[in-house]
Amino acid sequence: MRHEARTALYCHEFLHKKFAPNRFDLTLRITEDPIADEYKKMGDLHEANVITAIKESRVKWLQIDPLASYEIQEIDTASALLRTDIDIILGANISGVCEAELKKHLGDRCKGDEERVSRPDVLVKVGEESGVAIWAPVDIKSHSAFDNENKSNQVELMDLTTLTPTETLAGRIDKSDALQLAHYTFHLRELGLAPSDYKAGIIGSDGKQIAWTYLDQTRFGRGKAAPDALTIYIEEFLKAKEIIQQSLVQAKDATAKVNALAMNQPDGVYGCKSCEFKEVCLQEMNAFKNNEGHLTLLAKVTPNSLEKIPPHIESITDLRQAANLTDFAATAQIRARVWQTKKPELLDPTKGFDLPEFDIEIDIDLENSQAALQEIDPGQTAGIDQVYLYGYGIHDRTKSKDWRTAHIDSFGNYGDTEAAEYEVLLNMWQLLENEVAKAESNSQTIGIFHYSHHEKTWWKNFARRHAGKPGVPTEAAAEDFMDKYFVDLRPYAEKISFPTMSYSIKALAPVAGFAWKAEDAGGAMSLLKYKAATATDLDQSTKNEAIEWLREYNLDDIRATFAVRDYIRSISRSWS
Repeated sequence: MRHEARTALYCHEFLHKKFAPNRFDLTLRITEDPIADEYKKMGDLHEANVITAIKESRVKWLQIDPLASYEIQEIDTASALLRTDIDIILGANISGVCEAELKKHLGDRCKGDEERVSRPDVLVKVGEESGVAIWAPVDIKSHSAFDNENKSNQVELMDLTTLTPTETLAGRIDKSDALQLAHYTFHLRELGLAPSDYKAGIIGSDGKQIAWTYLDQTRFGRGKAAPDALTIYIEEFLKAKEIIQQSLVQAKDATAKVNALAMNQPDGVYGCKSCEFKEVCLQEMNAFKNNEGHLTLLAKVTPNSLEKIPPHIESITDLRQAANLTDFAATAQIRARVWQTKKPELLDPTKGFDLPEFDIEIDIDLENSQAALQEIDPGQTAGIDQVYLYGYGIHDRTKSKDWRTAHIDSFGNYGDTEAAEYEVLLNMWQLLENEVAKAESNSQTIGIFHYSHHEKTWWKNFARRHAGKPGVPTEAAAEDFMDKYFVDLRPYAEKISFPTMSYSIKALAPVAGFAWKAEDAGGAMSLLKYKAATATDLDQSTKNEAIEWLREYNLDDIRATFAVRDYIRSISRSWS
């Protein structure tokens, strides 16, 4: 059986359900996912733009006809791989037919690979050996090509339109990208066409250059003993093959065992967030061990962290009853108790905390156009990501301690332009400055609350992206203002264990007794509504409906932060 390039990346339970679907009740399977569809559309559009740029450049390219049958594609790929007069092959398709064609010309040099099928976006000729072209795989991604914060690895940049090197920088390509490239590399090696130095590359969201890496030197983890991409790929590929084989056997024999178990996988692209089986697995995790619950239901307890918990502790009930635990397991035990009692507790009972209180409290929450996609892939930058809506709530606590008396409103502009974003952010920035000035002139304290670092990131973006425009602060001035007045609610929330799987505001607000009024409130629906609000081919009433939905959704986000803060204050007082 041949396996595709993502095989080593997939969750084992995903593979289990894919290859033994008859052993599961798949009524909760997600058949339509607008976020996953949009993510794929953006990737396809970016790939098409990159391919167009290659075709318009000076490099010698050849594209395998994407409309041809797979057999014809493979025959044409074999022919292209044997040529030395082209620089780039687009859309190669390498499987059994291609290998058979290559063997006719290369003889024993081409061993073939019955385990893999490879369809790299781009193959770049990086040399010749005995008159045979040597090809390095390159994938096109709509996120950043590499993480420049990683200083222990390097990437070599090459101009895509001329194939000339430009510079070498500290950085590392994404792990999932590296494992896909490793798949292609091992396949090409079995064909006798791969570079000996394991060179492979990524064309990222800028679409202008290749970031080359050497997979045997690209390490993931800490220290010199950290494994390289090739080692990780081999281990994960072997595990995946085992799961697939076991699943195929179980599909025919219900008594056969599969070494996979439904767990909460935090990875966005290949984890639960974008998985069609996530609701099926959630049901299994809750039913695990006679409804005791699987450990990864607990916030911060990931599959990778299970090694910190003794192996005989399998369920949430097991953990709650265990003794003599390490610090991590002891903290997880509090989460286990809270999961079952539904009563929040301090994670460190010896350290209480006071959530800051002010005379005037402002809550803020923005909506940006690609937020839902970035929940899947944080590096996603294809297209223009901009703020189109900013909600706020102003609560004068000297008049009433009830947050429901707050004035809640928003600024919005659906022009889908840089000028539209500037208007929204400028209005919000000026409101915050004015409210601070007003409070301090009245000798009142004031604090501006937000949930997680998202808001701060966008104010820095505001200072950089719109620098020099009227009313825009310098980045230093924005930082100073935020340091003085902003309060991130999330770190306070994370001092407490809640009966939730995560610390997202969407997870915590229901615990605080708050519910969104908007139907299907969430990132997926907000993305669809934004697309409707900015569409040029829809009637105005449809656009107005989408705008009103987004406005109410955002205002409820503000109310949710008020509700969660009020709830945290109330339970923290009971512990003091």
